[in-house]
Amino acid sequence: MPSDLSSRATAKPRLLVISASYVVSENRKKLAELARHFDLTCVTCNAAHSLGFDVSLRPDDKDASYRLIGLPTIGRGESTTRYFLRGLGKVIRQNPADVILVESEPWAFVRWQAWFWKWCHQSSAIFIEYSAETLDRPGWKGAVLGLVYRAAIATADFIIAITEKGGDLYRRRGTPEKRLLISNQLGIDETLFSPVSGTGRDALRRAAGFGPEDLIVGFCGRYVEQKGVSDLLAAVEQVRSKEPALPIRLLLLGAGPLQDDLLKAARDRPWLQLLPTRSHEEIARFMQTLDLFVLPSKPWAKDGEVWEEQLGHVLLEAMACGVACVGSDSGEIPVVIGEADAIFPAGDAANLAGKIRTLLTQPARRSVLAERQRARTLKKYTNRALATKWSESITRLLFARSHSVLWVDAHLEFRSPAMQHLLYALPHLRSEGWDIHAWCLRSDASRDDVEHTFFPALRWLGPFDLLYFTIIVNLYGLWRWISRRPRPAAIIHSTCGTYLAGDLISVHFINAVWAKVQCKLGFSSAKEFAKFLFGVGWIGIERIAWWSPTVRKILAVSESIAGEVRRRAPAGRPVEVFPNSYDESRFHAGVRDEYRAAVRGQLGLEAGQFAFIFVSQGHHERKGFWLAVAALHQLRLAGRKNIRFLVVGGTPETLDRLRARLATCAPDWAAWVLLTGMQKQVEKYYAAADAFLFPSHFEAFSLAEIEAAACGLPLLLTPHHGSEMTLNAGVSGAFLSYDPDRMQQQIGEFLDKELPPFRPCVGRGINRAEYATRLARIYAGQIALGRP
Repeated sequence: MPSDLSSRATAKPRLLVISASYVVSENRKKLAELARHFDLTCVTCNAAHSLGFDVSLRPDDKDASYRLIGLPTIGRGESTTRYFLRGLGKVIRQNPADVILVESEPWAFVRWQAWFWKWCHQSSAIFIEYSAETLDRPGWKGAVLGLVYRAAIATADFIIAITEKGGDLYRRRGTPEKRLLISNQLGIDETLFSPVSGTGRDALRRAAGFGPEDLIVGFCGRYVEQKGVSDLLAAVEQVRSKEPALPIRLLLLGAGPLQDDLLKAARDRPWLQLLPTRSHEEIARFMQTLDLFVLPSKPWAKDGEVWEEQLGHVLLEAMACGVACVGSDSGEIPVVIGEADAIFPAGDAANLAGKIRTLLTQPARRSVLAERQRARTLKKYTNRALATKWSESITRLLFARSHSVLWVDAHLEFRSPAMQHLLYALPHLRSEGWDIHAWCLRSDASRDDVEHTFFPALRWLGPFDLLYFTIIVNLYGLWRWISRRPRPAAIIHSTCGTYLAGDLISVHFINAVWAKVQCKLGFSSAKEFAKFLFGVGWIGIERIAWWSPTVRKILAVSESIAGEVRRRAPAGRPVEVFPNSYDESRFHAGVRDEYRAAVRGQLGLEAGQFAFIFVSQGHHERKGFWLAVAALHQLRLAGRKNIRFLVVGGTPETLDRLRARLATCAPDWAAWVLLTGMQKQVEKYYAAADAFLFPSHFEAFSLAEIEAAACGLPLLLTPHHGSEMTLNAGVSGAFLSYDPDRMQQQIGEFLDKELPPFRPCVGRGINRAEYATRLARIYAGQIALGRP
């Protein structure tokens, strides 16, 4: 992925943010930083209830760098999840965006309101959800919310979660890592929350009623059980009892249910002082007054509700002010503090007392801790750092959307002759920044490299699963179009006859051509005739695919196949020859020196015996196996007893059928035909052979021919489709006639000639690296053209 993604765009991406958080002016400082990267519009409430006091937008709440729109709420406006925004649909309709970001929980009303209007008016926009939730709910509520999470994942393109625990809520329900960012929602204004000089600090402390010698421990937050305020009070009392000479003070800022209890405690504790809630500017001055800040939060569960500290934003404010911080091990506090020595077990007042005592009695240690924590905060948690982090992820997401490819094929597997080449090209595509998706029944691709949509695989369908997949995948595509779902990728690349609304079609076989050949050959069984009828049914599907108005280019595996497509496709439709690839690390001239002697010995091939090799996983009739057997058998009867026929491939059932028929047409076959079955290292057998014999009736592009040529074998081929890609007659081999008598004569003439030295000669074949490079270039060419 290129490091400078923003350089690819000539204009800022358009970002629409929807969140109640930005009714608070301090929070809008993040918007100003985001506006450096985006053409930004923010929609928020025109009034909200927060921390016990009303906050409302004022007419002068404007910033030239972005647009701020305040809307009235419908419902429980004091809740962050149970309200709608009146007029949001109109705002979304009138403000086209590349990205719509909603900062709310998956079950929030406004989240689904925004998604609905996005679906109605801006279906192509990327939809991002930010969530501050970190815990699963127990019981029936957790089960219901689990379904809500899955619905949110299905309707969001990207998730921003406040912490790793929050991210796990999405990961466990199927969100891939590439669709997830871990980040806090709001950053710190380092110009407001910053250390003050010695004299400035003394002035603040005098204004608050403290002397320069006082050691002030502070807390800011809600006065509730789960915030651990009582534990902090107990810990400070323990420190004071052990260090009576230390002028320790405890300063609490906030409000909540425990306020009355704390006020009672303060009556006989002159070192304890409570302050009411304050503005952000006043909170900064409060932090600058402290020597040590403590956040003693602890996990809490009651009446089916659970809670733990999500982030601890007040920690960021204190650390930015250069105040040493101590916190419990609840939630994200250890990650934010970043210092193991400053963490204590939640609820352990004695351990907390030890931390406080150590830091208050060792000023140098406290100072070093404060410096490290401030540096960490400035690096990771400022508004600018946060906006940069978000913009990088969003820009990368936009780049991936514009450079995304959808592969459509039933079997995205290495055993698939059509799809294995794409799989081998996958690392190169990923390194180039391509985002790969797949619609399939089965796949060998890593879930980290390819985002899959799996359709139910019905194995009992056997060969009919291709027809089943074609039907279901096209119905799925139709449903997406009717329901106004976003385009699944910038480029849709499918195999011919699979998906009828693709941009690129790869043609690896033409049923119309094979049907003619099959009729000439005849049918040896009812099963073969049934297969023929099934193939005939695909002729119409192929033709529809070629004529589809969405198709922009057809990729044919060979020149002759390209010619067949041009005769059948609409005039002027681009057809490019793009052959399959071979593995140059396995198939090269060096394999003969490495394996030849050993493998020939294992096969019982003696010096002076000439071994022809035939390679096929199946379809022996179509690939001319019996033509080769007949010709070689006649040559042996004519006195060429040194001929051997090495046959690689075939399942045990297939080999049994071959043996039965060989016994009829060549009774002495066991003396010269070697059936090896399927072999993982077929290159060893190419090394043992002397020539490649492959008189196929029909191919599109035979990978075996390229592999044999790369290993330096002479090629004896019939002039079938694809043979022109490899065979240079008279240089790397010879063409054979389909007439058995003539073929026998040609093979005999070949044997009578002095064989040329073995050397690689792959014609127009390409290796995997070349294939991957060309594929990326083809995709880039489609992106450059733009979608029709």
